[in-house]
Amino acid sequence: MIFVGRLGSFFPMGDFSNLDFGLNGSYGNYAKFSFYFPDTIGFSSEMLTYIYGGVDFKFKYKPDSYTSLTVQGEGILNHRDVISGIDVEPVIESINTFGAFIYFDYQFLKQFSIGLKYDFTYGITGDVPSFNTLANDDINKTNGIEYWVGYYPIEETLALRLGAQHLIFDLADNLEKESETTITLQLLFSLGPHKAHQF
Repeated sequence: MIFVGRLGSFFPMGDFSNLDFGLNGSYGNYAKFSFYFPDTIGFSSEMLTYIYGGVDFKFKYKPDSYTSLTVQGEGILNHRDVISGIDVEPVIESINTFGAFIYFDYQFLKQFSIGLKYDFTYGITGDVPSFNTLANDDINKTNGIEYWVGYYPIEETLALRLGAQHLIFDLADNLEKESETTITLQLLFSLGPHKAHQF
């Protein structure tokens, strides 16, 4: 069983700006393991649980149809059970991790935008997730910076975006991992009827 909830509210902040604010959380069992302890109790089944808690916001300032500024961010706390010592005698312990992002997107001349985003998370982004990997810990960290240029030939339904992301890894125990840079070209589109986009 997994439980998920979100509470959100929308606040007009004048004639040209609005704020969307939310709280979210989740709780549940995300894995079940059977262990064999040859020298003690034999087989044992254990459930691994987690608790998430987060906050998010989106602020938009749009004085006219040609210009807008959007600032959006989210942070999440993660308390969960993990397994250590898989190669010897497994031990279940609890860890606390955190991740967040914030980005700025500035629209100008109606059809163009530029943006900047910062990310932070515990664990190593890009590592294959498992129960004894660098992507699943509370020691190593990943920082990311991303920037982009966007072109919107058809308002609200078609976007072209060229961006680059630079990831910096902070590993414990004197380990090193080279930083990575990724360049992406995105094509975003929507089809069919849809409501008016007020925010």
